[in-house]
Amino acid sequence: MSRNDELSLLNLQTKEIRSNPYPFYEQLRKHDPIHWDEEFGFWVLTRYSDIDALYTDDRFSRAQGLMRGFERLSPTEKQLAEPVYQSFSKTVFYADPPYHTHLRGLMNHAFTPRRVERLRPLFKRS
Repeated sequence: MSRNDELSLLNLQTKEIRSNPYPFYEQLRKHDPIHWDEEFGFWVLTRYSDIDALYTDDRFSRAQGLMRGFERLSPTEKQLAEPVYQSFSKTVFYADPPYHTHLRGLMNHAFTPRRVERLRPLFKRS
């Protein structure tokens, strides 16, 4: 198995790694913190500073990244995955402006500090 295969997120499907993924994440972060995952066809970033830089750089598109992953699927896999991809494409995480800006505005209105404080008792542990 090549180094690239050893660091693929596909390894998260193994029982051993799934039971304790943190050593795998540490290995990925240490050996290839900006990793091209050939199995999935996308980049994996493991450091906060890299992710932060990526999210604030207008040259990158979350929506296009999602679609590129979908386009790599076989016709049968696309048919099965299409509802999931459609759902994900509507989330703030995979949206680009101006849709992202619209969703963020809705969330900012719904989750003001005052409203979050009112919800806090519902989430506190007893």
